[in-house]
Amino acid sequence: MVKELIKIYYIMAKDVKTYYFKPPNLIMGLMFPAVMIFTFSMRGIRDIMQFLPGLIAMTTFFGASSMETVIIALGRRDKSLERLLMAPLAFRTMLSGKILGGMAFGLVTTLILLPLGVGIFSLPIQKPLLLAVSIVVSAFSFSSFGAFIGVYPRESWNAMSLGNLTRFPMVFLSGVFLPVHKMPFILTKIAYFLPLTYSVDLMRSATINQGNILSWHYSLIILVLFGIFFLWISTKLIKRWLI
Repeated sequence: MVKELIKIYYIMAKDVKTYYFKPPNLIMGLMFPAVMIFTFSMRGIRDIMQFLPGLIAMTTFFGASSMETVIIALGRRDKSLERLLMAPLAFRTMLSGKILGGMAFGLVTTLILLPLGVGIFSLPIQKPLLLAVSIVVSAFSFSSFGAFIGVYPRESWNAMSLGNLTRFPMVFLSGVFLPVHKMPFILTKIAYFLPLTYSVDLMRSATINQGNILSWHYSLIILVLFGIFFLWISTKLIKRWLI
């Protein structure tokens, strides 16, 4: 068990050093959420206060999943995943290390933007512990989702296209900009199958105390289950395509 954890750590550390924390990647990870925050702040403090929790969840979502998708695809193309498996490593161990790298990037981008929301817009934090746990669990779920999207394409541009094809609709269907209970009936039902929906609800519960989907206990459990499911199915798929 300890040896497996050490292997997971080194895979994560290698990805973080090689891919994630380069200035262009940090800028791209922060740019879209920052532009959204600036855009909605033009409408006044009251409006931005309603949107900030969702924008925090969106920051975690893009930070944890975007690069993860590309890195998995690059690993398939340059055969680095096969080389890792020759170490030897279990498929689950390899993907866990990859997912931890995405989690780390998502956490860092979120922790850069969160103080801005609190300091500039006086975003209240009603439940600090819930907020911290929600960000970590969301990062795990979203990074696992990014790995799931990345296991199919072999080219980075295909991975980016497929990732954007799934991420951007999810942003508009998960309550980031419009509360789920105000959506049309069919869109509400779709929202319940999206992990970002529960992350947004948790952020709203932890900050402005206005979660409206489920009790935060259930939202946390569902997010964890999403993460485990995406890790499990990614392991199955990559095992099928690499063997």
